[in-house]
Amino acid sequence: MSSPMIARDLQATLRKAYDDAQAMRHEYVTLEHLLLALLDDPKALRALESCGVHRGRLRKGLQKFFEGIPKLPDGVDAEPHQTLAVERVLQRAAIHAISSEMQVIDGANVLVQLFYERESHAVYLLDQEGAQQFDLKRYVSHGIRPDGTSEDDGFPAPSDDDEEGENRRVDPLVPDCPGRRMSAHARIT
Repeated sequence: MSSPMIARDLQATLRKAYDDAQAMRHEYVTLEHLLLALLDDPKALRALESCGVHRGRLRKGLQKFFEGIPKLPDGVDAEPHQTLAVERVLQRAAIHAISSEMQVIDGANVLVQLFYERESHAVYLLDQEGAQQFDLKRYVSHGIRPDGTSEDDGFPAPSDDDEEGENRRVDPLVPDCPGRRMSAHARIT
């Protein structure tokens, strides 16, 4: 398989993160710059909103964080460099795309990989908004929101109390997800 392509939206997002760091006169492009840019990436924003993240609050939290970052001195014009954490996130997104045989890497894929950088302020702010890596993965992979509604139908997944049974959506990532029927043998304890 050939290497996955980087979606145009993600290319613009990465460029925006770099441009924002430069405009703020920061020496480095950090995970926080990346998250700020992802707030304007269509796929990442859709994933965040599906998980109940409030974009305005998250943006304010990031802006407050940036107030504490030292700026380059006046007269010093240096290109910002990406941090090792940003590099790791992008590498993990690429590795995941290759191992999943994805054709395109988008902002939502990068957003999911950002959660592996637990010691970052970006992940702290996402945690404060109630965003969970598992919920984002589930949405990005299957289109299923944390409340069980699907991107496809907008309705909650059927519960175990439903008797229709045959056309159920089963999420293999969730052991006891709604819609999963246990066999007669599995019910015996």
